[in-house]
Amino acid sequence: MSQVATQQLAGAGGTGAGSPGGQSAGSSLWILGGWKDLLLFIGPPLAIIPLFHFAYQIRVGEWLALWVLALGGVGHHLPGMMRAYGDKDLFSRFKWRFIFAPIFLATICGVSAWKGYSGVDLMLLFWGIWHSLAQTYGFMRIYDAKVKSFSSWTSRLDRAMCTVWFVGGALFTDTMTANLLIGFYNSGGPLLSPTVIGVVRMIWVGAAAVITGMFLANFVITWRNGQRQNVVKILLLAVTIVYWWFCMTRFDRLIIGLAMFEFFHDMQYLAIVWLFNRNRVDKSANVGGFTRFLFQRRGVLVVLYVAMVLAYGSLYKVFELVPRETIKEVLLGVLMASTFLHYYYDGFIWRVREKSTRDSLGVAGQQGNKREKSKTISEPASRKNMLGHGAYWCLFVVPLVALTVAQAVTTNREEIEWRRAIVDAVPDVARSQMALAELLTTKAKSHDQAAKQLAQQGQPEEQEKQVHQARQLREEAVDHFRRSLEIWPDSETAHNKLGLALKELGHDKDAIAHFRRALAINPYLSTAGINLANMLMGEGKLDEAEDHYLKILRQRRPDAKAHFNLGNVYLKKRQLEKAQYQYQQAVNVNPGYVRAHFNLASVYAATNQFDLAIIHFTETLKLDPRHSLARKQLDRVQQAKQGLELGRGRHGVDSP
Repeated sequence: MSQVATQQLAGAGGTGAGSPGGQSAGSSLWILGGWKDLLLFIGPPLAIIPLFHFAYQIRVGEWLALWVLALGGVGHHLPGMMRAYGDKDLFSRFKWRFIFAPIFLATICGVSAWKGYSGVDLMLLFWGIWHSLAQTYGFMRIYDAKVKSFSSWTSRLDRAMCTVWFVGGALFTDTMTANLLIGFYNSGGPLLSPTVIGVVRMIWVGAAAVITGMFLANFVITWRNGQRQNVVKILLLAVTIVYWWFCMTRFDRLIIGLAMFEFFHDMQYLAIVWLFNRNRVDKSANVGGFTRFLFQRRGVLVVLYVAMVLAYGSLYKVFELVPRETIKEVLLGVLMASTFLHYYYDGFIWRVREKSTRDSLGVAGQQGNKREKSKTISEPASRKNMLGHGAYWCLFVVPLVALTVAQAVTTNREEIEWRRAIVDAVPDVARSQMALAELLTTKAKSHDQAAKQLAQQGQPEEQEKQVHQARQLREEAVDHFRRSLEIWPDSETAHNKLGLALKELGHDKDAIAHFRRALAINPYLSTAGINLANMLMGEGKLDEAEDHYLKILRQRRPDAKAHFNLGNVYLKKRQLEKAQYQYQQAVNVNPGYVRAHFNLASVYAATNQFDLAIIHFTETLKLDPRHSLARKQLDRVQQAKQGLELGRGRHGVDSP
């Protein structure tokens, strides 16, 4: 249960999970029981880490992460939705929230996805971190309630510990910091110097040291005074914090770390919600028929419960199949709204200060505590409560509006500018280095195009300036690609793209070495194979180039570029029949491939197949009307055909 504790769990007291009516049946350290708590609430990382490590080693880690985030991350929203819209009493209490919040959030997220506003993505990341730490805090307070530890000071320190260590994990993980900065800068946020980020980190270190010291001192003091906190709580906190930092720092792709923690988060959430509903079915007569059916004491229904969660999560993948991009973006925006609703609803539908919620969790309130009164939220909302809830919404609306406005007024800022700022702030993130290098190479290509246009216009001096700027950008890109490989030596993508940049700079030998290294890391990287084969062909190593092209075509589905380049190899070898076949395959795979049509027509012309040559030269001109060489060749082939026909005609007249 995610934000149970955030909503004043400090007043809960301890009973056994199955004690009827929430009456004390003796103090217990556990929620479900020793081995069950260890299996579901504390120990899952011991299974999750080997699973993802193996997936990462066999290069399916990112694929697994995407499915976990889809099926689990989205799917575990379902139990909260079932409670919100399936509990009649709860719905009547919060009817207007349950009606208007989905409409509001779906509209905001849908429009943001459609228009490309990045503020929602950044807010989702921030709220996700808070949501995760709030769930850990909630479990800590439940565990303390089980041993009847009710200190409000302890509760505040628990929350502070979760905050400084979870947020610290994001601040001190360069990959997460880079992702936060990407969202911030994409949303138009001002560029931050490395000094600012360094100061924030130093302040956070100081805060973490002070709070951790206070937390440990408080634990010792309460232990000596006989008001002992639950040692299982300390175990849970230690495991969760270590695991969170492991997930943030272990993998080069942040998505893998987030998925690993999401897996842990989902298991805890689904288990505690199952316990809640299981006890609720036993103790409350006012439970809907479907809830009463689903949460019976039958193992097959646990399977059904998990299957329903996975089915809800699969909507993410279903929406990805929508063909129209605009509709897809809006639908994915709706799923983002589902995530925000999950965070929002969890903030009040599981409030443990309500006696009915505590009973369903198997805990009771502190005797003599004012919060023990069975207040229901059906009572008229006071002005103070309304202002508090309004402030809660301001934490979402105000930053989102500010980020959206900032993005709208900073449309002229180039991405290269803020990518450089990220690299300066967190230089040890390989993907940030590579992203900047890729932008620099793209910018260099635009200068190449400008140089060509200036050459056609007869402006050699301006052309030279563009060529010089393109070279400078590529040299800078090479530096960042190399820095990326220092951090992440086994990145086949970085090796391949560095090879391309070196090729453009004329460093052919180094380029070939990096293409070979990329293929050594990943033999199935067809782009590196094509790049290497192209360079080998340029150096006249036709047999080796042929081997690489054939290997590419055997490894993957038909590749028009590989067929075309292999045809060029055969053309250089004067094996025209083989060249013709490969060009034809390239055209079959990509009917709009201009160069393949032209080369195929040229082979037909060379072998006196004039009719076929005319067809493909004509197709070349249809695809590219400015292809002057195709026009000249077409005229020559037509003249050759006419001459051949004329010769045949004369031969027929003169023959006896």
